[in-house]
Amino acid sequence: NSALDGECHFVVIGGEAGIGKSRLLAELENLAKARRIRVLHGRFIEQDRTFSYQGFCEVIQEYFRSRETGSSSGEHADFSDLASDLVALFPVLSEIGEIRAAAAADAATHEARKADDRTYIYELLARSIGRIAGGKPLLLILENLHGAEMSLEALQYVVRRLGPTPTLIAGTYRQTEVDRRHPLVRMMDGFSDDPRFA
Repeated sequence: NSALDGECHFVVIGGEAGIGKSRLLAELENLAKARRIRVLHGRFIEQDRTFSYQGFCEVIQEYFRSRETGSSSGEHADFSDLASDLVALFPVLSEIGEIRAAAAADAATHEARKADDRTYIYELLARSIGRIAGGKPLLLILENLHGAEMSLEALQYVVRRLGPTPTLIAGTYRQTEVDRRHPLVRMMDGFSDDPRFA
C-alpha cells in the first residue's frame, strides 16, 4: 500500500531453504496481480563475478517476453537510447528483436560505455526499471540475494534512485548462506534506518 502511494519500498525476506519465502512472495504476487500491478522476476546466480547483474537481466527479459505474448497492457517503454548499453552489458538481450534493432540504429552515433563503469551501469539499470514501470506501480521479485555479489551495490543504488516511484522490490535470501561479512548483510545494515525498508 505504501508503494502504491508513490514511494519505492524494499523488503527482504530471510530464512532457511524450504521455510516458505517463495510461497510468501507468490501470495504477494497474487495480491499485486489482483490489483493489475505489473510483476517481474529476477534470480541472482553470481559466482566468482560471472553472471553479474543476472537478476536485473531476467527482469528486462521478462518485460519484453510479456510484451511479445501480449499479456501486458498499456503503452510500451521506449528503450532506443538505452539499447546499445543494455546489449553491451547483457549480450543475451540482442536476441530480443526490438532491442537488437534499436541498438543497431544507435550504434553509428553512440559508443557504449565500458562495463567497468559501475555508476553508469547502476544508472542504466535504474533507468531501465523506471522505463519499464512507466510511472505505474511495479512489483519486482528478486530471489537468491545471497547469491549476489556485484548486484547488491546496484540493487542499493536502484532502490534509492527509484525512491519517488510506486515500486515495491521484494527479495529473498537464505540465512544459512550469509554471515556478518556477506555483502548482503552490509547492504541491509545500510538500509537499517530507512523507513522504506523492512
